[in-house]
Amino acid sequence: MLGLSDKAIESFDKAIFLKPPYFMDYNNRGLVFTQTGHLKKALRDYKKALALNPAADQVYYNLGLFYSNPGLFN
Repeated sequence: MLGLSDKAIESFDKAIFLKPPYFMDYNNRGLVFTQTGHLKKALRDYKKALALNPAADQVYYNLGLFYSNPGLFN
């Protein structure tokens, strides 16, 4: 049985596949990847979100949290 994080990722994957790219889908999937320790995937999604909307302050905020967490890169 899939956990809630897995279900969230699956939902964002479907949203990204079924409709035109929307930066918040990538941003939100990046959050789930960060929370589950999939850091390369999280960073990839944050970068994709910024490519879609370079003015997305929510993504910059999440990237700031991502890089400021000292435990992420140990």
